[in-house]
Amino acid sequence: MKTSYMLITPALAKEFLLRNKSDNRVVRKAWVKNLATAISRGEWVTTHQGIAFSTDGTLIDGQHRLLAIVEANTPVTMAVTYDVASPNAFMAIDQGLRKTSADVFHVPQKYMEVVRLAASFVYGAGQATKAQEGEILPLLLPFVESLHAANNTACRVLSSAPVRLAAVMNMLGGEEIDYVTTVYSNLVSLRLDALPPIARSLVILATQGRTRGIKGTPQYMNYAAAYKVFQRKNSDLTRAFSRSPMQHVEAARNLILRKLEK
Repeated sequence: MKTSYMLITPALAKEFLLRNKSDNRVVRKAWVKNLATAISRGEWVTTHQGIAFSTDGTLIDGQHRLLAIVEANTPVTMAVTYDVASPNAFMAIDQGLRKTSADVFHVPQKYMEVVRLAASFVYGAGQATKAQEGEILPLLLPFVESLHAANNTACRVLSSAPVRLAAVMNMLGGEEIDYVTTVYSNLVSLRLDALPPIARSLVILATQGRTRGIKGTPQYMNYAAAYKVFQRKNSDLTRAFSRSPMQHVEAARNLILRKLEK
């Protein structure tokens, strides 16, 4: 078995893919797009991971990387390993624990759930690269920390990433931090007597399961339902439900992009 580094062009990637193992894993198009986006943005970093061929020349590792090179139409340098002899090599490849964004940025997984959801609002579900999440992280992290410092209680739906992001986006947009964190703390602790009417409405929605969304978008629905809850001007309203969740998502996207440009 030998490994060398080479510049793999889109044309060479296509050639290598012709030698792909017939029973290789099913192509995950979202992952290919994610890698292609990273390559296009210049975020590809050459490491020990690349592609591998068995002794008979069959591609047994790296099909997603090669497909990403083709999609990005950009050459990259990567490790190429030849003559992998073990008959069990294919089954052993990629069995290690993949690093999460929380591992990469050394922040709690609960914090990254909020950042990852925000990144999906900006770049599309499952499309954000770790580098893009890393750009958003310092923008939101102080507010996420304030939220968890106020109350770190886990409460079904009410402490979910969409609800926490709704609170964070309000703080990012200028809403009073003390007000937002107090409402959130009372919300996840179910201190109903201390909640404004609109927040009690969210508790009812969550209890009845009516924030689970429509057309497969529960996160958007939960975010939109929670967003108004953390604004003092809406405290006397009695309905948290939103019929236009995508408007809230688009507003969040625009706010994040504006803040990143500053």
